[in-house]
Amino acid sequence: MSKLTLFTLLIIFTVLPVTAEPDSRRFYPDDPLWQDADNLTIPAPEEWTLSDYYDFVENTFLKVGTPDQPVPAMDVNTLGEVPDSSWYTNRHAFRRMSLAELTKGPNTGEGPDMSGPWRVIRGKSAGITPGFVIRDARDDMYFIKFDPMTNPEMATGAEIISTKFFYAIGYHVPENYLVRIDPSILTIDPQARYTDLWGNKKAITPEVLDDILRRVPHQADGRIRAVASKALDGRPVGPFKYYGTRADDANDIFPHEHRRVLRGLYVIAAWLNHDDSRSINSLDVFVAEGDSGYIRHHLMDFGSCLGSGSVRIQSLRAGWEYMVEWSAIFKGIATLGLWVRPYLKADYPDYPSIGRLEYERFDPAGWKPEYPNPAFQNMLLDDAFWGARQVMAFTDEEIAAVCRIGEYSDPAAEAWLVRCLRERRDKTGRHWLTRLQPVHDFAIEGDMLVFRNLGLAAGLPAENLSYGYAWYAFDNETGVVSSLDRRGQTADPAVALPEHLPENRTAGTVAKYFLVKIVAETSSQPLWRLPVSVYLRHDGGGWTVVGIERAGGDIFAR
Repeated sequence: MSKLTLFTLLIIFTVLPVTAEPDSRRFYPDDPLWQDADNLTIPAPEEWTLSDYYDFVENTFLKVGTPDQPVPAMDVNTLGEVPDSSWYTNRHAFRRMSLAELTKGPNTGEGPDMSGPWRVIRGKSAGITPGFVIRDARDDMYFIKFDPMTNPEMATGAEIISTKFFYAIGYHVPENYLVRIDPSILTIDPQARYTDLWGNKKAITPEVLDDILRRVPHQADGRIRAVASKALDGRPVGPFKYYGTRADDANDIFPHEHRRVLRGLYVIAAWLNHDDSRSINSLDVFVAEGDSGYIRHHLMDFGSCLGSGSVRIQSLRAGWEYMVEWSAIFKGIATLGLWVRPYLKADYPDYPSIGRLEYERFDPAGWKPEYPNPAFQNMLLDDAFWGARQVMAFTDEEIAAVCRIGEYSDPAAEAWLVRCLRERRDKTGRHWLTRLQPVHDFAIEGDMLVFRNLGLAAGLPAENLSYGYAWYAFDNETGVVSSLDRRGQTADPAVALPEHLPENRTAGTVAKYFLVKIVAETSSQPLWRLPVSVYLRHDGGGWTVVGIERAGGDIFAR
């Protein structure tokens, strides 16, 4: 059934008479929806802040947003896809992007004006990377972030590369530019302030600025490599949480822990080792349209991705255990410290510009962020399937092209990063595409329903592969399914459409909806025996795929 916004629901319940029968239709004429109208104007919300420490305590010890029973994702259309919305825009896995588009990402220009002067207007107010905020000669505002002294190119490379991947997948992210700063172009605004460790506001003086610049690596020519992150359009109103809804946003009607776009983020974050995927690294922005507007939701701050830990090399624990991992603590106590944590067995080549990143021991289902994430905890198998499809959309050539924009001075380091992302991608596909029926990309070609086996595309073995199918008539009003006595087996990923449409016995008209159940049968992948149900609509002029269901998709993935 189509997912409706709160405003639409209010209109429906206002105009319907109290005696109206509930609408039991499964599909509507506009299904499947590809646009979620969650950008309806709302009153301007207030900005709120989130304590990083409180977020850690709440998610570690209170287990917020985690149900006892699986709840299907609510932000999807009848095909199980996430429509374009204030949270997400379908991109690379839905419409192939060129190499130029992938490497450009969200960037709309060339970045800050490097001719100067740059006016430092304040210190950074969030995040752990050293930096400050500037306005360039065009008066555009940028957040400037640097590499740690011990690992030149590491945090900036991770930020630039990861931003491109998250954008290509569909998330709203900032425009991030890799720049080399000549310190001589920096000036200080008289009103510039920063917040010290004790929460006190202090003036940014030349001595303060010099102290920041002394603690970051300089190139041989004296310039400083940095990321310039352009301020988002709109007014920041605080981060979003990975559970619940925002009370002052009438468009925000789906609990965040039940959004596929956030649940499936687990699979993507694991691939890119984004262990800092938490609320503090998100930002809601109020996009004004006259006196009102709507909230757009962003992911940001990707310095702790790949092998980077932002201000230091990624820790040995990152991606393997939560900051507080009770099972590991108890194992250590029970074995008197003899139990060896798995991450201590991982081998990391010495590439300072990459940090700690590997693929041989990477576990796509065992990976963990810094602390529990409610959306990740609610992930079901069909959410993971969606996330895996986003990861598998990137070819070897595309991964290499995106990694090249990190501009690493060591070719061997770049080659290692490319290899890790390719191998981690393949492991992601091999794991999640064996849990559910992997046939996908259904389309009508002539008198055939054609599809693609994503498992084969991921390189999974499939001996003696064939596809079994069975056709049914589907009554959209009652949900009754009746067999058409059309069953068969085919070696090709294509099934013939019904030739003769049966009459609807109750209405005396040609049945409009049909269902075909397809099973990829192979001796090497027993889990593929779970069927996928594909619903089609025939309106007299042609066929449309309107619904997809995967058996087993409603099972917790972790």
